[in-house]
Amino acid sequence: MAELSWKFRFALMKHDWKLLGEYFKENTRIMNKIMKYAGFEFGIGLINNILIKLIEENSNVYAAKLTGAGNGGSVFVLVNPDNVGSVIIYWKSKLDEIKRNKEIFVSKFPSYPMEKVKRLENVKFYQVSIDINGVKKI
Repeated sequence: MAELSWKFRFALMKHDWKLLGEYFKENTRIMNKIMKYAGFEFGIGLINNILIKLIEENSNVYAAKLTGAGNGGSVFVLVNPDNVGSVIIYWKSKLDEIKRNKEIFVSKFPSYPMEKVKRLENVKFYQVSIDINGVKKI
């Protein structure tokens, strides 16, 4: 993880968003493995994994990652900046699709209990801007 953190830093400094996305995906893979080893059935969390899998299917998304804020349920997405609006629409539609259609949910997430879908009702989407002044909700 320490080596990966340095890689994050250098990708950020180079503004290489695709490479940073690859590192984010690797971080998520490692964290899922660690959390499962620690006894958490769904690794970084069932809802987190659902949200990440749904959005990473979009070609304008470099990666999705946990915020690390704790208590689960917070995911951010590194997106091609020219396609932010369409990515949000895509993510919401994919989420609605699995909430409405049990067969689609089961085909995408065969090992996840269907009754957990109700927790997806609480998902909220925010668009933010990050620059030298910090993070701002748009």
